[in-house]
Amino acid sequence: MAAWVVVGAGLVLLPIGWRLNRFVVWLFYFNKSVLGIDHLSIDGYAFLLNMLLFAIPTVLLAVVWPRLRVWTWAGLALLLSVGVEVAQWRWLPRDASWLDVLANTVGAVLAAIVIDLWRRTTRRS
Repeated sequence: MAAWVVVGAGLVLLPIGWRLNRFVVWLFYFNKSVLGIDHLSIDGYAFLLNMLLFAIPTVLLAVVWPRLRVWTWAGLALLLSVGVEVAQWRWLPRDASWLDVLANTVGAVLAAIVIDLWRRTTRRS
């Protein structure tokens, strides 16, 4: 978990916006030309990666704190994501985006729902 905090903090707080953009563009063209996946746009890849950025720690934290409900995780993700985007807009040479806030929050909510469903399924077994 600590490693993901360091990686996540680096991804959102370091002035590497251009490099991240180049990675997303590379991922798009790699998947299109090598794997034949062409139904997602570059912005779609960026959205999915932002979802993943918050989904992974949500899964890890939801396992550690099982009593927190899905909407608690959604609220925490929303607050953290807004904080990150405000920091990027105000203090960092990065572009802030409300679409990133949406993607981060959706990623956390979907991860929390999956964990909740998994718990309910394993309790019945």
